[in-house]
Amino acid sequence: MAIIDPMGLFNGDRLRRCSNTAQLHWPRLFLASDGFGRLEINYARMVGTVYPTFNPIPSETELQSFIQEYWKNFLLFIYEVDGRLWGQWDTRKEFLPRYKTAIDRRSPSPPEPAFTEWKKQYRQQSAVFPKCFKKISEAFQHGVGVGVGVGVGKNICASQTDARVGEFPSINDAAFETTEPNGTFAEKKAEPKTPTIRSMTPQQEAWFAEWWSEYWRHRGKKEARAVFAKQVKTEERFSQVMAATKAQKPEMLARNPEHRPYPATWLRGERWEDEPAQPKASEPKPASSADEYGELIA
Repeated sequence: MAIIDPMGLFNGDRLRRCSNTAQLHWPRLFLASDGFGRLEINYARMVGTVYPTFNPIPSETELQSFIQEYWKNFLLFIYEVDGRLWGQWDTRKEFLPRYKTAIDRRSPSPPEPAFTEWKKQYRQQSAVFPKCFKKISEAFQHGVGVGVGVGVGKNICASQTDARVGEFPSINDAAFETTEPNGTFAEKKAEPKTPTIRSMTPQQEAWFAEWWSEYWRHRGKKEARAVFAKQVKTEERFSQVMAATKAQKPEMLARNPEHRPYPATWLRGERWEDEPAQPKASEPKPASSADEYGELIA
C-alpha cells in the first residue's frame, strides 16, 4: 500500500484543482496503488480492491471522469503496456513503501520521456495557473479526456470486460488556458523563503541553559529554545518558570517517561501557571477477614 506524501504534491495545489467528488475518491484510489505508486486502470479490479464496502459504487463513467481530472491536474500519469492501462502517481520515492512485493515488481514503469515531459508541463503551467475558482472552472472546460504519452499506444484494455476510459489526446495538448494574451506561459521565478529565526539575548541564553538543565525531559531542544525566546523575556517570568519546573519535577519523574511533556509543549502551554498537585489523602486500612473473624468470636 502506498503512503501519502503530506509535504509533497498533495500539499494543496494539484488536488484543489479537482472537483469535490474527485477529491473525496482520491485517497481510496491512491492508497490502492502498489509499492511503486502504480494503479492498474481496470474497472472490475478497481471496484473489487477500492470499493468492496462502498455504497454506492461509482460507475465506469464516474471513475473515468476522476482519472481524467487526476491526469489533467498532474496527479496521475496514464500509460499503456501490453494492452493494459496503468496510472503512475507522481510522488517522491522516499514516501513509498520500502518493501515491494512480487506483484508490485511486475507492474510496468511509465515510459520515458513521456513521463518526464508530463511533469515538465506541470512546472510550466503551475506558475500561471489562475487562483480564482471561476477561472479554474472555465479552464476545465478547455479540454476533454486525458492524455497518454507520445508513442505509448492506443487505449486498448486487456479484455472486453475491462474498463474503457475513452479516447485520450496527446500530452502535448494544453490542459489549461494560458493567462497570457500571446498564448505563451509567463516566466515567474519563485521567491526564496526565508525561515524565521527567533534570536535570544545573552541573558535569555543563560536562563535557557539553566532551565534546560533543570527540566526533566531533554527532547526537541531547538523547538524549545524558540518557544523559550518568545515566552520568557523578563526576570520575573524566568523566576516563575524555574519555580514551577522545580515544583513539578518530582511528579513528572514519577510518571512514565513517555507521558512527560516535551519542553516546547510545556512552555507553549504556559504550564508554569498550573496549580500544584494536591497530595492524595491516605485511606483507612480495611480490616482483614481474620480481624473480622476475631471480633465475631470475642
